[in-house]
Amino acid sequence: MAYLEIKTIYGRQYQYLRKTKRVGKEMQHITLQYLGPVAPKYRRKEYP
Repeated sequence: MAYLEIKTIYGRQYQYLRKTKRVGKEMQHITLQYLGPVAPKYRRKEYP
């Protein structure tokens, strides 16, 4: 089953579509697709 994971890298958040697969006794996480940055809820005002 695929799920959405949000990673924080250098203070910015990015979305990935990932899947978990069993390999022997361990679980392996596979990145299916990079979905791009998470849109910020609040934007700073830009001053002219």
